[in-house]
Amino acid sequence: MPRKTMMIILRTILAALTALVCVAFALAHTQTMTVMYSPVHEAVTLPVAVVVLAMFGFGFVIGGLMVWLNGHEKRAEHRALKKKSRVQDKEIDHWRNRSSESAIIVRQDAAE
Repeated sequence: MPRKTMMIILRTILAALTALVCVAFALAHTQTMTVMYSPVHEAVTLPVAVVVLAMFGFGFVIGGLMVWLNGHEKRAEHRALKKKSRVQDKEIDHWRNRSSESAIIVRQDAAE
């Protein structure tokens, strides 16, 4: 089985398991709690599962953002190397074409 297909299957299985755990957690924690997220706004009463899963999601997004920001240097280096590789590929193609043209000229001279 191709690697790409395996990764899609693995990603789907992990997503399904994560969803299953979240649903089970939500069903097990139906109690309510009062959340005061700002001294200016009124307190809000929410199920415990909603609060915990929202904080988990918030932490996941913040962590992903931190990883993405820390990887900026590597992504910039990768872009520069890709650009350099494209320039070198063009140069190789240029010299290959020039070499094949020279070979044709030499063969025509030898034929005459």
